[in-house]
Amino acid sequence: MRLFSTMIVTCIVVQLFGCGTSRELVITEVGYRAVEISLNEPRTHVMGLNDIELRWKRAVIDPATNQVVEEGNAVELHGRITGLGHLVIWEKPGHTGPPRPEPYTNSFGHTGDGIAVHEGFFGSQDDTSGYAYRLQGHNTRVVALLFPVRDSVDDVVKFGPYNPHTTVGKPMVSWSS
Repeated sequence: MRLFSTMIVTCIVVQLFGCGTSRELVITEVGYRAVEISLNEPRTHVMGLNDIELRWKRAVIDPATNQVVEEGNAVELHGRITGLGHLVIWEKPGHTGPPRPEPYTNSFGHTGDGIAVHEGFFGSQDDTSGYAYRLQGHNTRVVALLFPVRDSVDDVVKFGPYNPHTTVGKPMVSWSS
């Protein structure tokens, strides 16, 4: 009876809290009005993207007030990505509705999975602003029929001039262009 009680309590605790693992979903490239993310894991791995969010911010100095002004936006991701797979979040000219799955074709003519966002989603872009992109969230999956595993993602990339620079809530590596 004691063994049975221990098993029941263990199952309840695992169901409530699950096990956690950090996944390698990363921002791999930032282009003009497009951000590429990839799952840096073996091809056999698959990750659900529900409850994962891409946020960006831009900081500029307002010439009228000499104060730093920030703008930004966010998009929740959906669907799945496989190991070594790529997904591009991109502004589609003329698109005005909510984000939707749509293939992305790069400047070399290669087409891949994408999410089209409305025109202007990434705001104005120039060489005098600091930008920060953050991919963050949690997703729960069930393994071995009983045990939930909570996948966590948190990756940040920052570029542009150092001053002014912006933050999206986490210390990050900086590159200057």
